[in-house]
Amino acid sequence: MSGGHDKGREPTLVDTVGTYTHDELVKKISGGVPASAINRFSAAGPVTPLYMPTWKDKIKPEEINDLASYLMTIAKKQDVGF
Repeated sequence: MSGGHDKGREPTLVDTVGTYTHDELVKKISGGVPASAINRFSAAGPVTPLYMPTWKDKIKPEEINDLASYLMTIAKKQDVGF
């Protein structure tokens, strides 16, 4: 398969985390991502399982920061067109 995203396929973690900044990852991990915030490929189609629960009450802020830092190290580098 090519490295591009196929319509109807969920992106991998390494593809996804590279599209966010460290601070955005901290916010998403802390506050979660509700199913209502997930874009559908088709309005009539099912909601993809990309939602995430809120972790701010389960993981210490320092640990969330460390997790976001780790995720940035595994992120696939984005093509900036240069």
